[in-house]
Amino acid sequence: STRREAYRAAEQLFRAGARLRTVVLTSREQLCRNEEAKKDPAGISGHCNPVDCPFAQGFFDRAEEAVRLAFDGQNGFPRTTVLQLAQKMRICPYELQLMLAELCDVVICDYNYVFDPHVYLRRFFDGDAEDLGRYAFLIDEAHNLGDRACAMYSATLENEELVRVWRLLPEEDPLRKSLEGLAVEMHGLRRLCRDNLFKDERGLERGYYLSKAPMEQLSKQVNRVRGAIERALYLGQGGDLAPRLDCLATALRHYETVAEYYDSSFLTFVEVEGEKRTVRQICLDPSRVLDACLSRAHASVLFSATLTPQDYFADILGGGKGAVRISLPSPFKRENFCPVAVTSVSTRFEDREKSYKRICSLIAATVSAKAGNYMVYFPSYRYMEEVLRRFAERYPKVETVVQSRGMSQSEKEHFLEAFREDDKLRIGFCVLGGSFSEGVDLPGRRLIGTVIVGTGMPGISNERNILKEYYDTTRERGFDYAYVYPGMNRVLQAAGRVIRREDDRGVVVLIDDRYGDSLRASLLPDHWSHLQYAGNPSELAEIVTDFWQNTEKNE
Repeated sequence: STRREAYRAAEQLFRAGARLRTVVLTSREQLCRNEEAKKDPAGISGHCNPVDCPFAQGFFDRAEEAVRLAFDGQNGFPRTTVLQLAQKMRICPYELQLMLAELCDVVICDYNYVFDPHVYLRRFFDGDAEDLGRYAFLIDEAHNLGDRACAMYSATLENEELVRVWRLLPEEDPLRKSLEGLAVEMHGLRRLCRDNLFKDERGLERGYYLSKAPMEQLSKQVNRVRGAIERALYLGQGGDLAPRLDCLATALRHYETVAEYYDSSFLTFVEVEGEKRTVRQICLDPSRVLDACLSRAHASVLFSATLTPQDYFADILGGGKGAVRISLPSPFKRENFCPVAVTSVSTRFEDREKSYKRICSLIAATVSAKAGNYMVYFPSYRYMEEVLRRFAERYPKVETVVQSRGMSQSEKEHFLEAFREDDKLRIGFCVLGGSFSEGVDLPGRRLIGTVIVGTGMPGISNERNILKEYYDTTRERGFDYAYVYPGMNRVLQAAGRVIRREDDRGVVVLIDDRYGDSLRASLLPDHWSHLQYAGNPSELAEIVTDFWQNTEKNE
């Protein structure tokens, strides 16, 4: 079937689903109404009990009435509805939504409720098979699931906070000795790095060690210390250090949990930096753990507009040989979309300084044919800032909207509100892979074009190089798996911000000489088959001018 037919079928199912009971799950932190808990620097989890939280006291005495009221006249339970019900009955909204979830037909939630080894919904998936329900997983934006799963099944342990807490404990405290044992064990990891030790320009000792095996002795110490901390906290012996001990116990518990999944697709990375010791258990290949999670469902459908190449995603997302792959054509008119590649500019790190003025000219050429809203995506903040400074000097009358580091939710919303449906020329300067390059919906004239500078490849790092070596050994495509495919996925996601509805029209300009190679050309979707190439700003301006003139004739 075509994608349009699939959309119609989905719409019919949605309308029929109005009779289904549906709940949207929200995180504990966003729902919590215990003001004392929210003030606790250690987090709210330590307050989630009938003694410390008034909303947990007598929960089950009032929960049944809350559920009855919930299903009295409505079948949908978004966050606002759950909060209103919880406030009326004076019970915990987080626990209320979980109770409602067990009685609903459809549960809408984040990945972690199914895939995270710490917070997945045990009430659904643990227990005797005959007592469990039959589930179907519909997994949107599945291109993100691989990286999310690797993060969920990786763990980092550092010695700095451990040593700080140890020093603050009284000498007579038996917990101090437990922490000291783990601190000594971690400090001794320097010996493993002796073949790779060196001093940097500041004289700071650095080194690393890689292993394909878990560190069993360290894991035993982690288990012992975590148990000692939890016992002390249970007995109320933490004193003023209780919040920090609780955080430390959480980190140790996470390390232990990840160690349970350790196999040939994991790697241990030890790093020395002066007196700092860091141990990472890194999940390199999430396919096995994802396959196990997907087996909790009777069927799973993973979908995204950018699952390219399919072999790569089918490999890392689990499902096994029985997985069925379907690629649907774009429902949008080809003539409404103008993709252009400029391959005369290198945006590699060592060439960026030479490219600033050329990028400014290419941005100007892109927007010259039609006023409206555009976004330009850069590989880094520094690159963006250097080009923005020169662009603003050259074109001071053009309105610019700029993404900044660490934007709050309200700042992000304010950024997007600037893209209004008017006839003014407005350009957003953003970072590729950031908040505004996917999951953003600016239909119609709110966005009529994007310029993507670079190929989206992640920055070179120890973790990425480790990933490359792993896939070189297991798939013989290490560089592509670690850098090229994730990069092109970012590019296609950013490009996808332009055409959101059937009547949308827009241009996408890719700037980098690597868009001329056969590999990246093969990763572009079928509806990019009319991609044009421009060698300079004049050729680019001519292409986009022809496009806008033709679309106006066809209106």
